[in-house]
Amino acid sequence: MNEASRLTADQLAFAGHAAFGEKWQSQLARYLNVNSSRIRGVLSGKRQSPPGWTPEILELLQERQRECERARTHLAREVGLCGLFRREPMGRDTIVTPQESGETVTP
Repeated sequence: MNEASRLTADQLAFAGHAAFGEKWQSQLARYLNVNSSRIRGVLSGKRQSPPGWTPEILELLQERQRECERARTHLAREVGLCGLFRREPMGRDTIVTPQESGETVTP
C-alpha cells in the first residue's frame, strides 16, 4: 500500500457514516479492532489513517451493500413487487410502479 491509499479524515467520515449511520465512530473502531481514539485522531488531523484500513473499509462497504440488496429483494417479495424492477444505466435498479409496467391495479 502507498500513501495514496490512506483515507483522509473526510473520506473516513464519509465511509463510516455510510456504513454505520450517526454513531459510526465507535462502531467503525470496533470493526477495525482499534480504540475509538485512533478514529478521532484521524478525524482531528493528529494522525494519518493506516493504509491497511482502506481495503478493510472498502470490504465493509461492500458487505453493507450486499446486506441492503438482500433486504431490498426480501421486502420487494414481501410486498409483491419482486418482478417490478427495471435495470437502469450504471447498473442501478428502479422500482417500476404497476402503472408503468402495464399491470392492472385493483383496489
